[in-house]
Amino acid sequence: MNPRNPVIPATGLLCLLLFATWALPVAAVEPGSVLLEQRYGEKPERFAAAVRDGKRRRADRLLADVRAEYGARGLADFLLNVVQTWPGLRDDLETWLAGHGAERQFAWYHVLRSLGGPDPMATALVWLEMAADKGHAPAQAELGRLYLFGFEREGRVVRDASLGLRWMRQAAQAGDPGAGRDLAYAYRHGEGVAPDPRRAFELLSELHRDGHAPAAADLADFYLDGAPFVSRDLARGMRLLEEAMAGGDAYAAWRLHELYLRENSADGRRRAMDALQQAANGGVIPALVELARWHVYGVLREADADKALALVDAALRRVDEDGYDDAGRRFYLRQVYRVAADAALLAGDYRYLRDALNRLADVI
Repeated sequence: MNPRNPVIPATGLLCLLLFATWALPVAAVEPGSVLLEQRYGEKPERFAAAVRDGKRRRADRLLADVRAEYGARGLADFLLNVVQTWPGLRDDLETWLAGHGAERQFAWYHVLRSLGGPDPMATALVWLEMAADKGHAPAQAELGRLYLFGFEREGRVVRDASLGLRWMRQAAQAGDPGAGRDLAYAYRHGEGVAPDPRRAFELLSELHRDGHAPAAADLADFYLDGAPFVSRDLARGMRLLEEAMAGGDAYAAWRLHELYLRENSADGRRRAMDALQQAANGGVIPALVELARWHVYGVLREADADKALALVDAALRRVDEDGYDDAGRRFYLRQVYRVAADAALLAGDYRYLRDALNRLADVI
């Protein structure tokens, strides 16, 4: 059996369309003081009390401790969980953070986006612009991405490619490697600027020389595909992808699994499975779907319906979390529900099967 193109038996999806419907549960974790205590100890409660009582210096020291221990992302996560646990503190926190530095304002931008609402960008964008205007490179890069690739506000898509490029260049000049990568993407694909693949290649090569491992995956494309200014070099392209995968790039792992399969050898298939597992662990939706399919059809190991269904559930959560537009969401859901139906059939779970097929019909 071809592991990339398993043969679906005649009793597969087409005849399964006779079944009907019920709802697939999607797991959710509600924030709360117990979860906060497990991660942050007494800090959230002490911080909330300090803000509530107007003890700003104590609150400031606690936030500084969180930033030192958990990093910038941890700071945003801490503030988000505090607001979700004590919603009444939101106005006090906003008033206090308005006079703080760019990094905390950037963290609050992420909090506001995560809290959602009818139009989360309405207020979140104000905080992002405050941080960017203060020269905070990650905020400048985020603002550049939003304007370059577009975002939804008040029910419409806002996009200003020239403004996005301006912010992206500022962030790249300030040393933000993610902005450099996005800027290379813009040059390669002509997003807001005339296509200039050579300039993209130069930017990525510079980032890679400076030790930015994620740039290796993008640079690999030029060697795998070839270009007028660089010769095709499969071996070098694969080495760059392996470097990116070793650095934790799940999408590089997904691409490597396909290249390993082309070797058509037992060792290639083994390495493909390892790369596919890493890509799935990193939340790459096509990898989750493909690995589920391998478990359904027993590719390289015995069929396992339970593992396949667990991967299906993980893929559904990723589709919800990643914020695709309607077309992208429907595209991925079609893939997920097809393999969900086959996994449910293997498990003999006809209730799950009916629901998967009904949901598949909704997105075809």
